[in-house]
Amino acid sequence: MLGWSFNLFRIRGIQLAVHFTFLVLLAYWADEGWKQDGLSGLIWSVATLLAFFTCVVLHELGHSFTARRFGVGVPRILLMPIGGMAEFDSLPRRPRHELLITVAGPAVNFVIAGLLWFVAKFPYDWDAGVPPASLNELACALLVANLVMGCFNLIPVFPMDGGRIFRALL
Repeated sequence: MLGWSFNLFRIRGIQLAVHFTFLVLLAYWADEGWKQDGLSGLIWSVATLLAFFTCVVLHELGHSFTARRFGVGVPRILLMPIGGMAEFDSLPRRPRHELLITVAGPAVNFVIAGLLWFVAKFPYDWDAGVPPASLNELACALLVANLVMGCFNLIPVFPMDGGRIFRALL
């Protein structure tokens, strides 16, 4: 899969890479925004997608920094249209370590959602299905997205976080 991705930059020694299909997703979102509201729609659509994937990167960094604390190497994080994946050099040997490493990702999403709770002001007529067109709407969308991402990742199906938590508990 290395040939299908390109490196962006490093975060504390961890390479952040993007799979080429992410660019297809970005182009699609930009086109949809353009169709809905011209240049303004394009900018808000791209900004929303990039903000969402910033949360995905933070989620993966939660896993990565915790893994490094327990001696597990993390060479890179790969972003794909379906989300992100932190690549570990090895699996943690202790179930407790695997549990903490795995819980760290969704915990980051819940912390982000909690912080956005103080910033976002949900309008009475807010529609989650409509792309954001203001910073407040973006904050609302990111709050909901982080709650969904955190909960979705806890579904007990391997290789998702919930499946890894279940394995660690067993």
